[in-house]
Amino acid sequence: MASTQVHIIDPCGGGLILVQCEDGSRVLYGSNVSAAGQQEVVQRIFEVLEDGKIDYFVHSGVEVDGKLDYAAIDEFFPIKAFVELAGQDIQLPPSYLAFRGSRPVEMLEPDDVLGFGATNIRVFGAQTGRPMPGGVWRPIALHVAHETEAGTNALLALGHTGGLDWLAIEKELAEEMKADCLVVNGNLPLDIVITTGDRVEVSIDHLRAIGPKTVVMGAEHGSKNPLRKAAIDLYGCFTRDNGGDPVLDMKKDSWLALKLDGQKVKTETEPRALGMAA
Repeated sequence: MASTQVHIIDPCGGGLILVQCEDGSRVLYGSNVSAAGQQEVVQRIFEVLEDGKIDYFVHSGVEVDGKLDYAAIDEFFPIKAFVELAGQDIQLPPSYLAFRGSRPVEMLEPDDVLGFGATNIRVFGAQTGRPMPGGVWRPIALHVAHETEAGTNALLALGHTGGLDWLAIEKELAEEMKADCLVVNGNLPLDIVITTGDRVEVSIDHLRAIGPKTVVMGAEHGSKNPLRKAAIDLYGCFTRDNGGDPVLDMKKDSWLALKLDGQKVKTETEPRALGMAA
């Protein structure tokens, strides 16, 4: 059965995600790695793709510790084009702009969809940036859907999304933001409950609109986050209410891939060399 495969390249879940679309296209999303080394990231992409180009790169909109070595990936898997979300007064990290150079950019409006056979990709973000360490950044979330005549299922990767106006996104794109699977950055386990617009609010209403049946909690990196257990308990309530599974708590000793086929989200794990684990 044809499917869309989503590979979590950084075990923390928020740094780097590779999408293999139903028509063979490849989309890379992210901007940093925290639980894997740069060489290990390239090696993992080799294991998944073997060779060829990456069709689109979607930057997560912020620059944080563990900045991605763009050139190392581009050397072996040349990136053909870039995807950016339209907006006002948006700063993009200089390292990303230098890497992008003069290559083609696909500029998307909030309701635009990139179609790759049965795979549809959207990006969610605010219309303006907000002051964050290092600049006025605009975090971007990635929505991947696999649509067939028999059904549709989708995944929402949150990345570094503490700066999204989720309430505004829900108002405009309530149906489009639905996702059977939510991939949460293990370093920012509760960032999705923070919504920013005219003011910063704490809300879970948009989680109800997303309606996840599966939540993948990225592996923890660095010091223990006291919010992690609270986040797992919260997400577990949503998955149970939606008839889904317990939260999938990622570990640093394995790689995770998720397969969308229009019916359900299937998970596949592979051992990660312990000697290379960060």
